[in-house]
Amino acid sequence: MNRNNIFWAGILLVLLLVLNPAGFRPVAGSEKMETADQFIEKLEEEYREIEDFSAQLTISGLEPPLRVKVQAISEPRILRVQYLSPPEMEGQFFLLEEDFLYQFMPAQNIIIKKDLKKSNIPVKAANLTPDYLLELVRSEELEVSLVSSPGELFFPWKKEDVLQFEMSAPWLRGEDSSNSAYDSDLVTPVSFDYGEDNYVLEVIPRDEGYQFARQVIKFDPDSFLPRKLITYFEEEGKEPVRTDVREVQTNLGLDNENLARLPRDAEVISG
Repeated sequence: MNRNNIFWAGILLVLLLVLNPAGFRPVAGSEKMETADQFIEKLEEEYREIEDFSAQLTISGLEPPLRVKVQAISEPRILRVQYLSPPEMEGQFFLLEEDFLYQFMPAQNIIIKKDLKKSNIPVKAANLTPDYLLELVRSEELEVSLVSSPGELFFPWKKEDVLQFEMSAPWLRGEDSSNSAYDSDLVTPVSFDYGEDNYVLEVIPRDEGYQFARQVIKFDPDSFLPRKLITYFEEEGKEPVRTDVREVQTNLGLDNENLARLPRDAEVISG
């Protein structure tokens, strides 16, 4: 799997969290959440009324850096990702519908159609059904931890993980750490400031087939919508992919026919 496909699997994982009501019971009693299970249940409670979703994503760590517009409908399950920059990719888009992924290349006027069940994009990350989300976050293949909530750090990491991240701290490499979340008194493998009023969820694959080491997702404390995703890789020296989520809107009344529309004159090629 190439680096771009790994990245898009991560983006689809975040959108799964937004667009998949899955029948969890609401968190009873206090709103204070200290476990991943409690937080995921809270997400379900908040997302139950979301019918569609729109946001702009700014992605660094890829070459070239990207800016895309994401639009999605929960029923029927449709996801459209439109490139806004760089200029040479403007007009390209991905369309995910059921088990098929379409990629439109305007320069060649072609549509590449992929059956996700046969491609190298993990179906578990790309399928937008509640059953797959439940399997994903509850399975033994992934370790999901709530590592931070407003004003609290739960510190679920093993000592060897903390030591490993301490040696990679930006100021130890002589880099500007002004945008780093590493605290001078307590070095942790969290990629943004846990001291802010936000929730941070960490996803670590136990299965080597996932080809990334860690994903860290920051959620807004009021809307519980994702605001930032950082994906780390096993390869030494490989920079993480950082995704900022902006201009988030929900329940816009998006039309499923318009969202799933493909250029009629484009040639369709099976990929």
